Amino acid sequence: MDISLMEASFESVYSTVEGSIGSLGDRKVTKDFLLNITASKIVFVTISLFLIIAFFISRCVPPKLSAKSIEDLYLKTTKKWSFLNEVLVQYEKAIYSQDPIWAEARASKFLRSELLLLKDGKKKLVNKIALLEEQLSCDISFHNGQIQGLLDNSFELNTKYEELMQILESRLPEEKEPTKVRGLTNAGNTCYMNAALQPLLAIDNFSSLIPVAIEKRNDESEDSFKGRKEILTSFTSLLNAWKSEDKPDKLGALVGSLRTTIFRASLLEGGFLDSSEEFNFQDAGQFFELIFYVIGLTFELENIRIFPLSTGDKYFAGDTTPQGVLPLKKIDGSVQEKIIAYGDELLDELKIEDALKANNGEFVTKFVETNKIVGKPQKILVLRVENYIVDPLKDQIIDASYLFDERFDKDQTQYELAGFAQNKYQVHWTSVVYNGKEWHYCDDRNITPVSTEDSRFLHPANYLIYAKKL
Repeated sequence: MDISLMEASFESVYSTVEGSIGSLGDRKVTKDFLLNITASKIVFVTISLFLIIAFFISRCVPPKLSAKSIEDLYLKTTKKWSFLNEVLVQYEKAIYSQDPIWAEARASKFLRSELLLLKDGKKKLVNKIALLEEQLSCDISFHNGQIQGLLDNSFELNTKYEELMQILESRLPEEKEPTKVRGLTNAGNTCYMNAALQPLLAIDNFSSLIPVAIEKRNDESEDSFKGRKEILTSFTSLLNAWKSEDKPDKLGALVGSLRTTIFRASLLEGGFLDSSEEFNFQDAGQFFELIFYVIGLTFELENIRIFPLSTGDKYFAGDTTPQGVLPLKKIDGSVQEKIIAYGDELLDELKIEDALKANNGEFVTKFVETNKIVGKPQKILVLRVENYIVDPLKDQIIDASYLFDERFDKDQTQYELAGFAQNKYQVHWTSVVYNGKEWHYCDDRNITPVSTEDSRFLHPANYLIYAKKL
């Protein structure tokens, strides 16, 4: 730029600056001073622009690779595509398999998670092919057709990937929001109720199982019917407050009120008969028995004993009783193994004084016993176990078909673990609850997310609460 033109351009600027700034201490602002600053700025800006342009050119133009390097890159990229394609082919076989197990939601969920793991590998493949494309400016013409082949293969792989993901998404049930797990303030030795209620109330459709009203049963006394209605009313108030997300203190007070109503009713079910025991430590199993009886979630358990007679004939004896909790046999193994064993015949013997008199007059003591649930599978299944450490990998889903006297479709007897109640050293009840996404340790009002390796999760369970899978 011509300095004389700059002088003319900045003549008026100098006048303005001189008039407004005046002097800076002892230093006079002069025309030459302004022009020197302007010239320096122009040089600085010019150099800066040159450096910025050079930087972007260096970023946009990739360094040229040798023919050997491009060959190696091509081979690695081809291997990457072959691996991804082979894995995708295997998953495609599973997705289109006629085996019904691959059509189940949990299988689709597994395959979807596996395909998501391929997403990163697919992205890296695209990046490698893009790098090869950038190198086409090198004079290695025999690579052009091969790289175009890779581009076509990559497009086909991506198309197949998207199609399989769409199929899996259509098979998966719509994901629901995790259910709320809330604290219940202890109203004075109500921990056994809190530990039983928190897993139940976290079951997604539990509120739909509570009747609005109940009818008097054929063999029920007026006092019992009245007590059941009062307990249902109190329990419904607690349920409504829970759904309204009331605070732990209010919820805990309603639990205390429910307890008072239960003891006042003095129903045989659950054994809450002595009002003087209201504020004492109780068993969570008693509460399960009582509340299931009130809301109609009990099941009929048939007990059959077969006594072999000396004549070769058999004498049958048995009865059916309503129950809210099913006690599993004290054997080693997972919950599923305990359930399978529950349906097995058990050889036992009565005491001499308890011997039964058969139809032919013979007194018998030795018998084979079986227990089965009569009727359709219920919505909620509570199992009593003896200090059992839960293994979520084995115990999360169970097949309860072995417990019933009839055969049902598999989807009718599939149950999912909603939580479990723990009796801490015979002095305090806690529970661990699954909200559909993660586990929570519930100690009355204190709710803490826990991993399955946490010592609080691994504390032995006494009652397992299962909900029928929808």
